[in-house]
Amino acid sequence: MKKIECFYQCSPLTAHWGHPNISVAIQSVPLCRTFCDGWFEACRSDLVCVHNFLTDWTYDESGNHCKNDCVPFDKMFVNGTNLCESSWGSSFVVSTSPCRCLDMTETDAKVITYILEGEHSEESGEEQACKPRLQDPPGKKGPDQDDD
Repeated sequence: MKKIECFYQCSPLTAHWGHPNISVAIQSVPLCRTFCDGWFEACRSDLVCVHNFLTDWTYDESGNHCKNDCVPFDKMFVNGTNLCESSWGSSFVVSTSPCRCLDMTETDAKVITYILEGEHSEESGEEQACKPRLQDPPGKKGPDQDDD
């Protein structure tokens, strides 16, 4: 949740997905399925009382209040895709491409150019954009690399 809020509040990348009718909103930011699934798994048993964090509240002079009882995330949302595509209204969509999506990490700055180029990119461009995400961090062995 912190990464989403930080992206919305602080990232210059949000300008690429400004909502056409609401100046302070974003729309259809492509998120990586792995990010959404990770968010869902991390919060699976946390309690939540709204399906849409932007609109599903009762507002009064004392602040925001839940309209519903709190339930675990896995009772409110079906899976990571449902969480990402409904919890912030139309702000986010889950990308079908592992390259044309944001995962709220430092690789987003490298990948965003590729996302914005759309379908006009060459295949080698997709490979280059995915490279940082597909490589193991330095010093870390992949799942199919045994110790010698």
